[in-house]
Amino acid sequence: MSSTTVPNLILSYPQLEVVGQVGGGGIPDTITGPSGVAGNDITIAADGKHYFDHEKAYFHNVPVFADKAARNLAIPSPAIGQVCAIVDGMCQYVGGGLWVPIPQGVLAYTEVNANQTGVLANTQTVLTGLTLSFVSRVNHVYRISQKVSWFAQPGTFITDVADASSGNQQLVIGQTSGVVAGNGYDCRADRIMQMTPMTHNLICRCQCPGSAPTIIASAGNPNWVMVEDMGLSMATIN
Repeated sequence: MSSTTVPNLILSYPQLEVVGQVGGGGIPDTITGPSGVAGNDITIAADGKHYFDHEKAYFHNVPVFADKAARNLAIPSPAIGQVCAIVDGMCQYVGGGLWVPIPQGVLAYTEVNANQTGVLANTQTVLTGLTLSFVSRVNHVYRISQKVSWFAQPGTFITDVADASSGNQQLVIGQTSGVVAGNGYDCRADRIMQMTPMTHNLICRCQCPGSAPTIIASAGNPNWVMVEDMGLSMATIN
């Protein structure tokens, strides 16, 4: 069994995705996970003290600092491409005094590939299957996006993504206009934002003033909602 030390290895729960430079003969088979109580921890046997718990990134051989002040004290003259972690988020130096976040990527995604009928005119309706949950973290920036297709009646079609955990607070809103009856149209929208650290339960809704739309989808053109972690906020790392 190999116990090779792997420099700059970054693991991301739960995929064990390598997003950093790998050297020293590759990924050692002494990395095990998920393991631990409730199956939420990852143990890196080569260096068991370098890990974070559930819903956080996992770092190995990457310096971790409490905040940007501590990082700047320890790294007063960073090199371009240098990577570090601040609490539970990665950043990389790109020069000119600027650190940039390293995104965690897609946190949650759901799609539907079947039509939905029965949506009434002038009535806000929660779309079947387009609900998802994720946990946000302090100082992280998120991109929430959605796409819904519909058979048009002449008029306006509105979709939104709302947070059912916060009184259906509207997070994203999109609007399209149907010009030709019977044609298919896409309604897309996205928003980049910071969020209160908590579990968010998102729903996707639609409304069509004046007419009853048919929500259309297929395997090749699904309707979807997606949440992406864009990394730590620029204010947190610079």
